[in-house]
Amino acid sequence: MEYVAGSIALDSNVSAREIGAILKDRLKDFDGQIGYRQPSVGTRNKAEIPSFIIISPNFGVVIIDVIDDKITSIDESLEFFKTSEGRDVRSRDVICDEFEQEVQNRLKKDGRLYNRARKELYIRTNKIILFCRNTRDEVNDLNSGGAVLSDTLSKEEIREGLFSYLKGLYDPTGVPSDLIDVAISMLEGTSAYDKARKAGPIIDPETKNDFIRISLSNTFKLDQTQRRISMQIPDGPQRIRGLAGTGKTVILSLKAALAHKDFPDFKILFLFNTQSMYPQIRSLISEYYVSETKQTVDWGNLHVYHAWGGKSQAGLYSSICEEYGLKPLTFSDVKGSSDALGSIYSSLLRTHSSVIKPYYDLVLIDEAQDFSSPVFEAAFRLCKDPKRLVWAYDEFQSMTDIRMPAPEELFGKNADGQPNMPNSVLDGSYPGDIEKDFILPNSYRNPRITLLSAHSLALGLCRQDGAIDMIESRRDWEALGYKVLQPAEKSSYESGDPMVIERPLENSRNILENLMRDHHRNEKELMQFQVFDSRADEIDFVAKEVCSLVRDENVAPEEIIVVTLDIANSKSDFTKIRSILNAEHIRCIMPGFIEKPSAFKEKGAVTLTTPFRAKGNEANIVFVIGAEAVPRDATFRSRNALFVGITRSRGWTYVSGVGDRANEMRHEFECIFNDYPHLKFSYPSPEDLKRRRIILSRDDAEIQKKQAVLEEVIATDKELLIEMLRSNPELLQQIVKETESKK
Repeated sequence: MEYVAGSIALDSNVSAREIGAILKDRLKDFDGQIGYRQPSVGTRNKAEIPSFIIISPNFGVVIIDVIDDKITSIDESLEFFKTSEGRDVRSRDVICDEFEQEVQNRLKKDGRLYNRARKELYIRTNKIILFCRNTRDEVNDLNSGGAVLSDTLSKEEIREGLFSYLKGLYDPTGVPSDLIDVAISMLEGTSAYDKARKAGPIIDPETKNDFIRISLSNTFKLDQTQRRISMQIPDGPQRIRGLAGTGKTVILSLKAALAHKDFPDFKILFLFNTQSMYPQIRSLISEYYVSETKQTVDWGNLHVYHAWGGKSQAGLYSSICEEYGLKPLTFSDVKGSSDALGSIYSSLLRTHSSVIKPYYDLVLIDEAQDFSSPVFEAAFRLCKDPKRLVWAYDEFQSMTDIRMPAPEELFGKNADGQPNMPNSVLDGSYPGDIEKDFILPNSYRNPRITLLSAHSLALGLCRQDGAIDMIESRRDWEALGYKVLQPAEKSSYESGDPMVIERPLENSRNILENLMRDHHRNEKELMQFQVFDSRADEIDFVAKEVCSLVRDENVAPEEIIVVTLDIANSKSDFTKIRSILNAEHIRCIMPGFIEKPSAFKEKGAVTLTTPFRAKGNEANIVFVIGAEAVPRDATFRSRNALFVGITRSRGWTYVSGVGDRANEMRHEFECIFNDYPHLKFSYPSPEDLKRRRIILSRDDAEIQKKQAVLEEVIATDKELLIEMLRSNPELLQQIVKETESKK
């Protein structure tokens, strides 16, 4: 049974921790969920949520309340308990009774859980109170005349009696597990996220939109792993990691909403990097919070900030400068820097670190892979003890992110030169088994063939000139959701090893693949690659295909994204696409070119964008154009851009390019499609990996400067280049050897 410990690490109820441990141990082999004060069923006052709620196919819903005070009497109205310290507290029996009624009311809202004709719930509810400081005789005295409606256990009965009580409720037939998922979603309030994506009664899908709607209605639900991490507030640092599309933004949004509901005085920061995600994050937080509390979010206590910000939109940096009366740096001040955001935070910390005071009780950092150390250090300084810093990191979000930085690298150093956050902070777990380093293994956004293709292309596994970078160990492949089939006996690998890697179907929760197979369609059509003779032909294809998707396949325009890898000509190419589609009465937006940078997926409009602006967003249909940029890019940056573009798609993906260079990419796609669902390649040599990793590790500005010099020499002075190579025979021999080895 899944144990969702919620905020148990923040509470001081010793008895509740002991009972939680007992429940977790005794029920570990049963199906269902144990929640500590979860779900709350809309109860804002945490004190009026029973201690534990079990939701199980075999036990039904069991409400367990733990009383850590000794109760001496119950008043005549039965509304109040008196403690041995003389305090009057609201009756836990009344609280459990009201809570049970709310549970039943929520379950009745779904016809799958409630028979309206017979007025019966398909899931039973029961409630029990544990008097941890009272003997059985004392409990009987309290309950004289039936004063307590709930079942009860006294302090000497709890350890064995609780499990005996639960065994008495056990129903071997139970209810189907899918109904338990529905019940959990209804009770915890995450059903608010399902409504927008719930498909109608489509029995025989015909259009692409039909397939996608069915897929999303079955895919976009918090699974047990996501639910556990979403509903827990750690009492210190926590890292959440997983591939793009594993639900990290939803998880952090739920954490923010839950903490805001349970701890309304908390100052909470939600920090992110992609400006277009402002509406999405605020909406995710609001949907859950409003559904549960029937109140609006207090955005004065819960700050959703882009890391920079400015005059038009508040961000963390701009807010810090405003708070402390500092003159903020602008983009033009750090324009030449390879990491503009890191530069402004470095300057802030260098000149004003002493004035930055802890302000936030909880800091949530999304898109952590996009931030350099100075941003993390500023967040560390702004966070109060015990440093409830939660950062969500996309594994393999870019070519330079294959090796994840440790806490010591991220959060800066103190005055003594010691790390602000040693690596050991992620060891072990918090009370309630709240993990400090949490891995999300399942990918929800991308169909399996899409994700597998994106990883192969990013690493260059089918590249004629050999792999660009590599996942080095069996453990690292498995952390990404893959299984190493060959070499079966090794945990790490060496040059020339024949590798066979599989992505198991169970780790790819997008069900489009199975859905297409069930309806006699080839799942490989979800990932397509085409070569054109000219950019004009490519643009014409994209425009016609978008028209067909909107008119014939019923795809909403806002669910279509076009990403270009030809950044230099992006505005010109997008303007042409926009003009063609406008003539067909299909509206487009170009965030950062015409519309504001944060504009993305406006209702009724196709989004034309760059890989950088697409990050953090997703759509049902994605086009990636200009793929010829990939093989000609010796810096490998275009491969990363291709990876970002492809992984935006939760449905169909169309990749295309122009000319001979695009034909080189065709070879890679054919290799991927032929081996699917496996990746087959030879493990590269250490020398090749070292050279390519040096290129990957350099910042973009340095690479662009050196590449420009080399391109100018090749274009204007080949004779000089030839003579330089002749005078450096070792380099010439290395080039010849490298060329010959790839033939």
